[in-house]
Amino acid sequence: MIKNLIVIAARYFFKYWGYSLINILGLSLGLATCILIFLFVQDEFNYDRFHDNADNVYRLEYDLYFEGQAMHWAATTGNVIPFVTENFPEVVSACKMNFVYGQQVVEYKELSFREDNVVAVDSTFFDVFSFKIINGSKQGALAGPSKTVVSESVALKYFGQNNPIGEVIKLNGRNYKITAVTKDVPVHSHFHYDILIPLDDARAQGAQIDRRGPFAYYSYIRLPDKETKKKLKEKMDARLWETFGLIVSGPDANVPEGSDGEFVFVPITDIHLKSHVEKEIEVNGDIQYIYIFSIIAIFVLLIACINYMNLATARSARRGREVGVRKVLGANKTTIFKQFMGESYVMSLLALLFSLLFVELILPGFNIFTSKTLILSVFQNMPLLQLLIIVFFVVGFLSGSYPAVFLSKFNPLKVLKSNTISGSSNKSTLYLRRGLVVFQFSISVLLIIGAITVYTQLRYIQTKDLGFNKEQVVVLNLTNTIRPEQIKSLKNEFRKEPSIVSATSSSVIPGERVHMLSVRFPDLREQNIEGNEEEDIIGMRVINADVDVVETFGLEIVEGRNFSEEYGTDEQSAFLINEAGVKAFQLENPVGTRFEYLYGLRVPKSGNIVGVLKDFHYASLHSDIEPVIVQIMPQYNRYMSVRINPGDIKETLAKIENSWEAVFPNLPIDFFFLDTSYDNMYKTEMSMGTIITYFTILAIIIACLGLFGLASYITEQKTKEVGIRKVLGASIISIINSISKEFLVLIVIANIIAYLPAYYFLDNWLSDFAYRVNINLGVFLITSVLSILIAVLTVSSQAMKTARMNPVDTLKYE
Repeated sequence: MIKNLIVIAARYFFKYWGYSLINILGLSLGLATCILIFLFVQDEFNYDRFHDNADNVYRLEYDLYFEGQAMHWAATTGNVIPFVTENFPEVVSACKMNFVYGQQVVEYKELSFREDNVVAVDSTFFDVFSFKIINGSKQGALAGPSKTVVSESVALKYFGQNNPIGEVIKLNGRNYKITAVTKDVPVHSHFHYDILIPLDDARAQGAQIDRRGPFAYYSYIRLPDKETKKKLKEKMDARLWETFGLIVSGPDANVPEGSDGEFVFVPITDIHLKSHVEKEIEVNGDIQYIYIFSIIAIFVLLIACINYMNLATARSARRGREVGVRKVLGANKTTIFKQFMGESYVMSLLALLFSLLFVELILPGFNIFTSKTLILSVFQNMPLLQLLIIVFFVVGFLSGSYPAVFLSKFNPLKVLKSNTISGSSNKSTLYLRRGLVVFQFSISVLLIIGAITVYTQLRYIQTKDLGFNKEQVVVLNLTNTIRPEQIKSLKNEFRKEPSIVSATSSSVIPGERVHMLSVRFPDLREQNIEGNEEEDIIGMRVINADVDVVETFGLEIVEGRNFSEEYGTDEQSAFLINEAGVKAFQLENPVGTRFEYLYGLRVPKSGNIVGVLKDFHYASLHSDIEPVIVQIMPQYNRYMSVRINPGDIKETLAKIENSWEAVFPNLPIDFFFLDTSYDNMYKTEMSMGTIITYFTILAIIIACLGLFGLASYITEQKTKEVGIRKVLGASIISIINSISKEFLVLIVIANIIAYLPAYYFLDNWLSDFAYRVNINLGVFLITSVLSILIAVLTVSSQAMKTARMNPVDTLKYE
């Protein structure tokens, strides 16, 4: 029976090879889209699942409303983990970690390299996380000072194939003995390290890292099971204010009125896709795109299935006599149904095989767009194999069920008389097919509007006035070993080069998170006499730089003056504030306002605001511009930004390297371009925009195949009518217009149906940007014209073929 079905399917395939290829192409493109999206989604959900206890490990965070300010950061104060371990025995293990600020110079004998990912951690780090040890032991590896654990890549760089255990490296001028080597941190981790050093080192030096202080530590706990989480959270929330040294109740209660807060337990497996709070360790993905891609995959597959039904029933008139003869010879509805379902499954199998080939060809380019290393390994990827089996059966059923039912119901007497299907069955089929095409094109229109809007927003991001000039700026990475006087020497070397416009050192560059540090406006306290000095301390974003920061970054002074070497006290007492700061603190006369910088200082740095900066986008356009203070404090600066003249960039870079070597002969230079670094903030949006565009094009192609199927069906039914009209003198153009007219109505309906959901979804996506384009009528008009043009071209090609037939042949048709 199965062999017979395959033989009949093969005969049909070769007899109508053109339609068969279109069927297979549509299905295979739909399946290939689903497979690609599945691999992408699977990869995104794999983050942090390699840990043995991944489902029971949580990052602790505060969600606070305190003294009129809302705050939710990924980092916590240093006393949270000691508080948890001392008071809540249900916690299996806990640790905190701190990412060492800036690039570190690590030395071993005559070797010296820069290292970016140096992390200070508790000795319990490997009790919480399951990074694989390949040399040494995790037991006591980070307990006590002067020990270190390195990644496999670092071990190879410094020691080659030799065993590094027991070797000593120098970091920050201190010696550290290597106690273990781990496999490199997997790509699917929400944080990465190259070198781990113990927080016990800081404790041994007297640092108060376990007391309440800055939000500089990432706190993690491991619980025995998921059920423990809810009860533990209730207990911890009840004692939250203790971690801030506040008393909740009684006569000594001192929690400010209106304050509220809770601990947030974030599963580490959710961090990559669902966490986007202040102070994230690395750039995360976005669950929104998972939803968007999954919906696209379902829609494209539905379009492909609908195409099969359309194209199968479009050939029904040609197969009417075949079905009639088979019924006369004794075939019943079940036999006919099985035959056409068998054909559908054969087509689905071929489409599945072709889709795997397409994925193999497309995957390298897809990996480039998504910055991933996805591989198609069907038999080693059990979830993918299960999906393919399910999709094969579902697609085969959805694609073949309606044509099979429709064809098995043919009346053999009527069919054998005319070789056509007529009556109410034919009309209901036509209405259904029209509805399916409207559905297909509604989805396509929605995707077109989406692709255009995404492109417009990304173009807006790339061309918007940022308030600073990111072009022609080379950024040099400074290390923790570089002293302020060496920075001045380097700048003096740069001043000798005419191709270098200016240079400035800074703690951050545009595109990086600007730290929120403690400051105070004494004048505002005097205006509001209530309260004391401690209560007047606020958090404000602070950029440390030097005197040339405004010129180098192309900032604009709108009031007051710039920093200047002519004023000998600027480094000690001058501050610049942005317009957002003036507005937020209601500074009527900002220039001259007293200001104090407090963070990390025993004695505040006091001075005055000397100038107001025009607002500039130091962060991405996802965020509003917040108040910023710029001060001269070179000892905390991690970068040297160099503005160069346009021209021979290669030659200028060589001069920059020569200047660097003159000051740092034993330290290799490490640089990048500011515009590239800044644009990387939108890397996710850019790659997602490109992928959405390609999927939109695929959906349009598949929808056009469906439209082609309906056009084939209708023109086939009107073959004799066209012949009669031509005999009566109708022109080819009038015949094409007559056939195309109803399709235009279908496409207009499809556009109208798509407008509302398109507006809703896109407005929701754009709301994630503080600075965004508006969804205007032009986008919908462009999409309408484009969809109508695509439909006309698709239908006209089939209508032209019928209209140009010889009337003698058309009148003999059927």
